[in-house]
Amino acid sequence: MRNCLTVAARYAALRKQFGKEDNEEIAILNYPTTQMRIIPALAEHFAYRLGGIDLTHRWLDAQVD
Repeated sequence: MRNCLTVAARYAALRKQFGKEDNEEIAILNYPTTQMRIIPALAEHFAYRLGGIDLTHRWLDAQVD
């Protein structure tokens, strides 16, 4: 999951899409629909990752005692 999210976030940040009338291209990460799909998945991944690290440290500390 981590690798998929990394690729999706990098692609969305670099990929340009047509802009408004002034022909300025906009990164697709700036579109709300893209943000609604990528940001919650990233937040969930970070929460699970940090929770897993904390749980591992607690378990290892309990094993030492």
